[in-house]
Amino acid sequence: MSVLLYKQRFRQPNYKDTPACNYAHVRYIARRRGVLKNEGMTHGLFGKLEPGEMKQFETWKEVASHIYYLSKEGKNIYRSIISFERTKARELDLIRQKDWRRYIEAHIATLAQQNGIKIQDLGFACSVHDERHHPHLHVVFWDKNQKVAKNFVHRSVPNAIRVQLIKDTFATRIREYYAEKDAARAAVRDITDKEVAEFEQYIKEARPKDYERIKDWFETFNEDAIYADPVYSVFNDKSMLPLVKTLFEIKDMIPQDGRITYKLLPEEVKAKIDELVIALLKNNAGLRRAVNRYVESKLNLAKLYGNDRKYLSGKRKEFQKETERLIANRITRTVKALCQKERDIRYSEEERHYYTEQLVIELLEMFSRLSYCNDRRFEYGQKAMSTELSKLARKELYLQMKDKGIEP
Repeated sequence: MSVLLYKQRFRQPNYKDTPACNYAHVRYIARRRGVLKNEGMTHGLFGKLEPGEMKQFETWKEVASHIYYLSKEGKNIYRSIISFERTKARELDLIRQKDWRRYIEAHIATLAQQNGIKIQDLGFACSVHDERHHPHLHVVFWDKNQKVAKNFVHRSVPNAIRVQLIKDTFATRIREYYAEKDAARAAVRDITDKEVAEFEQYIKEARPKDYERIKDWFETFNEDAIYADPVYSVFNDKSMLPLVKTLFEIKDMIPQDGRITYKLLPEEVKAKIDELVIALLKNNAGLRRAVNRYVESKLNLAKLYGNDRKYLSGKRKEFQKETERLIANRITRTVKALCQKERDIRYSEEERHYYTEQLVIELLEMFSRLSYCNDRRFEYGQKAMSTELSKLARKELYLQMKDKGIEP
């Protein structure tokens, strides 16, 4: 067990689903619960796509799309984790996101050097997951000028990175440890790998339970579970092709003049949008699950005010219609954005796929966010109604929630 844990993987560049997997991984590290978010943003992704200052990215999609197309080119996208036990992280002042940003800026060259990447060719994106017992840093990095794809990296590479990170991170502590053991070694300049191993054993014996806990998490962390994320299913060529075709048919049907809002569109355009709504739900299992999850979260709210079967059946139909309306409105927004570009612009097949994929991802994000908000509202309502309330009190609570936009 190590005082610092380092793990490094990559998905084979020649696998057909590698671009989609890498996209899903970036979304996961940027948005998962516990991420230390960028100031004023809903995600926590920072790093460098080009040489210059490290920055907080405005949107995780910018990075995910960049990595998606690098993967399409056959470049290796390395995924790594640097993790500490909570006490050690505090000793190192790794508390806020900016502390971790300073840390990785000081050590990213080690990751690049050991993987044979020139620092001027390095691109990387990071996020911090502030887990209770094992705060850790996810680092996705790549060689933007890579010419030949790698199918294998020897395990000695991540081990060499881990050892070097320990030397650089704990240099003072290691020297103090050896100063206590042997005054003659107090002036050590170059810390050896053997000394690192001895120091790790000392730390492990000092806090065995804490380090066993983080070891168990680190060894059982399954990156493949990320691909259960519904966003992964977006990048399926067979299911996307008819959606791409329909979306751009709608774009070509939009009148040259007038506002582009769903309710003001000609009936034939609305019918085509409704057709795309049905196709989206039919062709994408992830979106269907997200929509069903949203409907159930709305039904839970409705149950706060009555459990009559007929009432709930009516509400379910109402909420299902609402989801279709939400999807139709989002399609209209996408088409509007496309129409605001040059009217006669010719989109390549790759660009058409990209805009259609982004539409589905935005729908997944929207329903995920709305479902989460509904769950919080349900918990609030359930707590308020945990004691017996009179009909008048329930009515007052209903009106209060309605004023806050929490109407079932």
